[in-house]
Order: sequence, then structure tokens, then C-alpha cells
Amino acid sequence: MMEAVNQEYSPLPKQQGQYSVDRASLWLRYVIPLLGLYFIVRPVLSFVVQSSVAVAAAGLDHIDGLEPTLLQLLPVVEVYASVMLRVLGNIQVVGLGVTGSTGEWLHRLAPQMFGDPPMVAEGAWVSAILVSGSSVLAVFASRLLARLLLFYAGAVLAQAAMGSSRPWFLSRHLPKRRLMFLIALLLQAEALVGMVVMAANIADADLDAMGFALLATKLLRVTPLAYDTMVGSLARIMLLSTIGMGIAVPSLLMARPWRALPGLWREPGQLQSGEDGSFDVHLAPANAAPRFQAVMLLTVAVALALSPVSKVAPGKIAEISVESSPDTSIADAASASDEAPPVPEPALIATPVARATGSVARPAGSLVAISGHNYRHTFWVNGSPQVLRGVGYNPRYRKLPDTERAALYDKDFSKIAASGFNAVIGWNQNEFDELALRKANEYSLGVFLPYDLPPQANYDDPAVTAQLKQDIAVWVERYKTAPALRMWAIGNEVFHDMSDKRQVPAFSRFYAEVVNMVHELDPAHPVLYRDAEDAYVGLMRSAFKEAGAKRYWLVYGMNIFTYRMESVLTKWPEQGLDVALLISEYAPTGLSREARPGGYLRMWKVMQKEPGRVLGGFAYVWSTNGPEALDRTYGLVNDNGDPADASLSTLAAENWKEIDAANGPGEP
Repeated sequence: MMEAVNQEYSPLPKQQGQYSVDRASLWLRYVIPLLGLYFIVRPVLSFVVQSSVAVAAAGLDHIDGLEPTLLQLLPVVEVYASVMLRVLGNIQVVGLGVTGSTGEWLHRLAPQMFGDPPMVAEGAWVSAILVSGSSVLAVFASRLLARLLLFYAGAVLAQAAMGSSRPWFLSRHLPKRRLMFLIALLLQAEALVGMVVMAANIADADLDAMGFALLATKLLRVTPLAYDTMVGSLARIMLLSTIGMGIAVPSLLMARPWRALPGLWREPGQLQSGEDGSFDVHLAPANAAPRFQAVMLLTVAVALALSPVSKVAPGKIAEISVESSPDTSIADAASASDEAPPVPEPALIATPVARATGSVARPAGSLVAISGHNYRHTFWVNGSPQVLRGVGYNPRYRKLPDTERAALYDKDFSKIAASGFNAVIGWNQNEFDELALRKANEYSLGVFLPYDLPPQANYDDPAVTAQLKQDIAVWVERYKTAPALRMWAIGNEVFHDMSDKRQVPAFSRFYAEVVNMVHELDPAHPVLYRDAEDAYVGLMRSAFKEAGAKRYWLVYGMNIFTYRMESVLTKWPEQGLDVALLISEYAPTGLSREARPGGYLRMWKVMQKEPGRVLGGFAYVWSTNGPEALDRTYGLVNDNGDPADASLSTLAAENWKEIDAANGPGEP
């Protein structure tokens, strides 16, 4: 029996298994009919592709339910993995839309699945309808998954068409099997051409939004200049490689083994060209005509890409705006508090100074304080409550002459103030000196003065910590009387960037000692610590619990770049760290330039849903001309100082709307 099987799947001698097909006949019988068939089924292909996009998008929309499991499997830092999963799942599907009376009938029949025909994208006859604001990565992934599904549908159909041990094109069921094979070629060619076009035509700005800037900055530590050089070519190579892997790897996993493949990866039979211009086909194992299929597939793919027939009955994704009901979870959580939030009095502004000095005399410079408790706090500046509307300020002016720097500060700060912001925050202490503080004060901007603590320092070494404390003390004494000073922003994402986690206990003790020292030197200004999302709140809580005494002047800052902000703020009281909360960096990640303004606005409104839960927030980041490649993606203004998109004007309009509502039109 085994010998018989082996004999069945071995190459046949030429005299037993030779079949001749004229070259011209191959083109006349397959390629030309294929183009005609494509014209007929093109609307169906568009419908199938857009349906697949809608199905893939619906699946990605529910990826957050798998986040805990996926975070354990992904070999990257949890915070970054969480951001990318949130970006990948930032997509919502309305349904499928079809134009004309057919679309109206489908909408009436199943409104949950089919949208109203006017929702269909302009110039298309069928659309996967998505809610506007979906991330670039999620939309791209949905399109890619849809075409991979199309490719494998064609592979399965090709497998069925070539399922006989004799050549399919000479079988008894010639018309049926030929039609199956032609349709299979159409599906695979449509998928392959679509995937290559997707990768080749994507804009650099969309590559940034898809996460390449985040990857380059946080994981590869690429400089902005190197990133600008590599982003276009390298990113496209990565995308094309991903597409190739998406085709090859599942194919290998689907093999039973090898024989269930569509014929592209098996050892082919012998194809010889005869002297009379014919092909001599000698069979290998059953189902094998792989080179023939590959050549045909390539030919058809090129023909379809170049053919005007591909423009017939196109499908295209449509994005529409959908009004969402306000999320009341933060307000509900606040109303469930055991104690109503205190109503602060202006006199409380002197309390921190009075506790430290026994006097309520106002020191030189600004006087800033935090009042409140039970996770409800108010920010005070010189006796007046203030909502922090800030922007991350990332200049690289320090090495320029003072006159040039002053002009640049005038240009930047005038625009920032005119946009309704009242504060700036930075990262490099060397960029903020007396000139920067003086210029900020001229435009009534408060400064959250940064001091960078190196995450790789040895905080177990007394000499290292003593030197850092001395430097910080000198820094505090130098700037504590500056009128623009609002907070000491000491340390940014130190826990997060610490490669040696054994340093965590030592750094925690050191930081508690440092902030106590700073408060003793300057009780008129709070101290801010910033870190990635809420991932390290527990470490900070433990550090200050060990140090004892409540620090009413301490503020915890969270840098957060996804809509996870809503759940973070809702659950903040569960963290057990009853200090004032600030969103020290916020920006919507993964959105196109057109969708970014709505993303910034949504995140700002989340902060404002329950006054007192959070002091305010700092939009990330002012300029695309910053020290990190990531700034290319998030900058509100470009290198010339002009708006990068409508995000700045959108935030400015909201700022002045709230300012006018609180103080009356025209009041600062």
C-alpha cells in the first residue's frame, strides 16, 4: 500500500504524464477572461473588502478586554505595551454603508449592521463606516487584516480548484474548476495589490502617528535627526515585512503539513518548454501546479494594479462624527465620597507658609499653595484659585545669545498666553534660567521649574545623593523668589526609566528626603513628581508612608497619552495617595492630524468633568522642534512657530470659553 502511495505522488515519466498547452492559449483562456470576470465581480470584491474591514475593526474595538493577558505576553515595558494596545483598539464601527436604493433597503432591514447611505464615503459605492477619531494604526490594521482574510479566502479556493491528481485545466469539470481558479486569483491579487499600495502610499505623518516616533524615542533612543532620515524608508520596509510575515507565518501554521497550502510553498512539478512553443507539464505530488499559479498570480496582480477596471465600483472607508453621551463615572465616584469636598477660603493660601515659619507674611516672589483633602484639591496663586491650563515647553534656546533668546521667548510666550494657557512646564533645568522666568512672567505665565534626576544614578551611594542634594539646594535658592515660579518639578519618570529596579528603595528614600529639604528651603511653592500614568503610584505611596507626615504641598503628576485617562481619574481614590493630582503631560496618541484636535479636547474635558479631582493639565508639547523624535508627532506648532494643525486653536477656543465663563468676557 505504501509503495502505491509513493508511486502516486512521484513525478511521472514524460511519456505517461505529458500534457501540452500552447502559450497563447494560456493567455486567451485565463488572463483575458480573468479581466472580464474582474469587471463583473468588482462590486462584490469591494463589498467583501469593506465588510472585512468592518469585521476586523469590530474585533480590534474589543481588544481592551484582552489587555491584561496581552500585557503579560508582549516583550516590552508594560506602560508602552498598554499605550500601543489602547491605540490599536481605538476604533469604533457604525456598520457597513451601501449607496442607492439597495443601501436604503439594507439600512431599513438591519440598521444595527448597515448605515444610512449618505454616510458612504464620497466616490465610493460601499463603505465600512467608522466613528471619526479612530487611530491611524487601528484603521491601517483593520485594512490589513481585511486583505489578509481576502488572500486566504483565495488560497482556500485555489486549493479546491487544484484538488485533483490530474491537471485541473484538463479535468472533466473544466469550466467549473477554471472559474474557481480565476476567482481565487482575483481574490489573492486584489489582496496583494491592496496591501502593497497601503504600505507604499502611507504618509510620513501617519507613520509617526502609528507609533514609529514612540518606538524610536522610547525604545531605540534615536535622535531627531536620525529619525527624520530613517522614518520614511525604514518604516515602509517594516510595514512590507509585516505584510510578508502576515502571509507567510499563518500559511506555515495552517499547513497539514505542507499539503494544505495553496501550492506556493511546495516543491513544484517540472515545467518544460517544448520546441513547438508548448508547455510540457509533469506532475509532482497531488495539487502541485505552484509555479504556474505563482506566475499567473503575479501577472494578474500587475494587470489589476495598472488596469482602469480597478476604479469601477470602489469601496472606501468613511469616518463620521457621532455624539457620545458624557461619561459620568468620575462625577459618580466623587459624589460617592464619604465627605463633601471642602470649600477653600482665600486665607488658606497663607497656611503652608504659616505652618513652616509661624508667620503669614508673604515672601518675595509668588506665593503658591494647595488646599483640600479626600482627593479634592484646589490650586492657589497669590491668593486666587486657579485651574492649570498648561503646555509642555520644549525649547532648545539655552546656547543662543540672550538677545536672540529673549526674542524667541517673546514669540513663543505671547502665542501661549494668547491661547489661554497660564503655565508652562519643562524637562531640562538648563533651559530655564532667570531670562526665561522673567519673560514668562511678562506674559503672566507660571513656570513649573524642572530638575532632571538621572534614573541610572547610584542612589545607594552617599556621595552621589549628597552631591545631588547640594545641587538642588543651590538651584532652589537661586530661583525661589522668581515671580513666575509655580512649582518645583523635581524628577520625571525616574521609576519608569530606572533600568536597575534594585535602586527603587534607595531612590524612594532619597526623594522623600529631597522634597522635605526643598519645602524647608521654600515653603511658598509645592513640589511635583511626574511619572508614567499611574504605574508607579504605589512606589511613591510606600516611600512617603515610610517617611511619615502628610505632605499637603506634594503633587503627583501623571504623563498619559491615551483615553485610559478616564478610568485612571475615576479610580484615583483607590490608589491610597491623598495628594493633589496633576496631568503633567497629555496628548492623544495614534491620531491623524485631522483627528488630533478632537483628541486633545476630549482629554481636556475628561479632566474638567469633576472639579477638584485634578488641578489641571499640560498639553504635550509646544514645538515639533524639540529634543526628542516624539516631538515631531506631538508638537502643537512647527519649527517656524506656526500651528502644526488645528489642535492649538481648538484648545485655545476651549480655554477662553472656560475663562470667560468663570471671570466674564475679556478677563484674563
